[in-house]
Amino acid sequence: MAETMVVLTEPGRVAAELRWAQRVGAACGSDRLVVVCCRIDAEAEPLHPVDPGGAEHWDFGLAGEAIEAAESLDGVATDVLFMRDPEPADTIIREIRRRDIHSLVIAADGLWPAEAPQSQLVGKLLRTAPCRAVLLDPNGTDGRSCKSVAASMGRPGAGGALQLAAAVAGAAATVVPVLAVAEFSEDAAEVGRRELAMFLRDAGIDESTPGVEPKVALADAYPEGLLQGAAGCDLVVIGGGGGRILRELRTTERAFHPAGAAPAPAIAVCRPAPRQYRRLRHLRAAVKAWLPELALADRIELFERVGGGARWNADFAIMIGLATVIASLGLKIDSIPVIIGAMLVAPLMTPLIGAGLALAQGNVGLFRRSITATILGLITGLTLSTLVGLVTLKGDLPLEVAVRGQPHLLDLLIALASGIAAAYAFSRATVAEAVAGVAIAAALVPPLAAVGIALSYGRIIVAEGAAILLVTNLAAIILGAAFTFSVLGARGTRIRAKPTTWVRRVVLALVVLVVLLLLPLGVGLADKMAAGQVRPMAFPLSKRVRDAIQARVDIAPGVDIVMMGRSGVTEINTIAILLSADRPVAGTLTDDLRDIVSGIRGRGTTARIMVLQKAEIHDDRPEDPPTKNASTPASGKNRLMAD
Repeated sequence: MAETMVVLTEPGRVAAELRWAQRVGAACGSDRLVVVCCRIDAEAEPLHPVDPGGAEHWDFGLAGEAIEAAESLDGVATDVLFMRDPEPADTIIREIRRRDIHSLVIAADGLWPAEAPQSQLVGKLLRTAPCRAVLLDPNGTDGRSCKSVAASMGRPGAGGALQLAAAVAGAAATVVPVLAVAEFSEDAAEVGRRELAMFLRDAGIDESTPGVEPKVALADAYPEGLLQGAAGCDLVVIGGGGGRILRELRTTERAFHPAGAAPAPAIAVCRPAPRQYRRLRHLRAAVKAWLPELALADRIELFERVGGGARWNADFAIMIGLATVIASLGLKIDSIPVIIGAMLVAPLMTPLIGAGLALAQGNVGLFRRSITATILGLITGLTLSTLVGLVTLKGDLPLEVAVRGQPHLLDLLIALASGIAAAYAFSRATVAEAVAGVAIAAALVPPLAAVGIALSYGRIIVAEGAAILLVTNLAAIILGAAFTFSVLGARGTRIRAKPTTWVRRVVLALVVLVVLLLLPLGVGLADKMAAGQVRPMAFPLSKRVRDAIQARVDIAPGVDIVMMGRSGVTEINTIAILLSADRPVAGTLTDDLRDIVSGIRGRGTTARIMVLQKAEIHDDRPEDPPTKNASTPASGKNRLMAD
């Protein structure tokens, strides 16, 4: 349903303003009027609906007139709102955006001084309104009839003025395109008629079309010429100029229409919607058609589903504790299936989605509960993962922990997409089963457990990287969820004079946090692209085996270890050792290495020992270009001996 907002600031002529606003709104395609009765007053009162059946509106002449005038309108639905504010423009703009208002009609008086508060409000609304705006001055008319509508031509925005005038006139009234021309010579009138005919042709209108009566007015000044050409019309529409042109017309009209002369027309100064807003409106309409907003019952069910899981209680504490222990053990043994299982058990996603819903709704109670559950869950997880790292066998830092200590920019995008997907899955019952998959993609508990395990190993840099990954996931998921809920219509509906300050502060803090994280995440991505994929040529041996092999090789002169490891997870009993030596190695060395491996890992372990014999590398690059019969010296070669 398209809506037109009407801003009223003074009593006394509200009925005429609403009648003209109804015509303008219908011409703009609106079928509902949102009447904002605005008192510019130091005593602030939030924007709120006025109950037509109550007595409160009789306390204010402006609201009382609006109620009576709205009840007398035929064929249009109305909502009457009231507010007091010393600077009401920001509140009105926010209400326009919240309601997705199609057009704005601002009731004004061209005789207001430029420094008057009403003039300041008009100027700010014309500058900042994200929709089509029309500045309307009834100018003494009652708006009951509209037999002819004049449109100012020859000025910027003349096309929009002509379109609006034709829409207001409809089929029953006459459209009068008026061109004001300076009387520069005796040919001025003819030149003006031809210029006006050209303007009409550009607009696709033939001057001989029934219902169109073009006029050329000769005058030294534009306001005088326009009023002269619009004489006898009920309304004159101007395509731009704002409050200044309105004051000029009213001032000129006082001199041009002395007492007893024909009544002057009402004046409408129209300003089209900003181009980017028109594009955004079309895009928004397409998105809403394809992605309908949540109904009231769906929003209530969503709140119950999210609110129930976004609180700290015994169930939450037990599940986050178990999920952390499972994730920690999975990281310790480098088991991806176990880590995935921990993600499914963890309840940490729900309070983050609850925080996003709270930001979209402005629900401070839900936000506090969600953040409390998140913080206590993080503390519990960090404590348990550190304890698991301390009480289990140390050995080497697990590979899965090291990987989570190297976050990069793509992790931010993954978390943001996960937040959007989670919010959408919570909102739509048809895809609710996808929440489990989103929990895996978000990966909240593994980086939390990685922080604790890295701290237990004393690896501060790895713990710092895992903490960055965790914070990135938390902030991006909350922002993604808040955005998704706003798009799906899960916003708060309570009318306020100003948006809640805490919502703006929290969103700003999260955005700043994400921006600050871009630097380390970008550096991590650059390092990852330079280093390539983390895929080891050989899986590492235990620290005990490595130390024993290293100790034996150290006492063998001229022998160094190039690499040692096992070939795969399934071949844990096959160990390869690659040595380099200046000369052939003694057989006792290879026998000792086999004994060391079998002594530690058992007799079933097979040790394959290879020796790479060093040789001098000769520079075979010729100083001069080689001739046809020149020969190239042979380079030194390494000889590989396998045992």
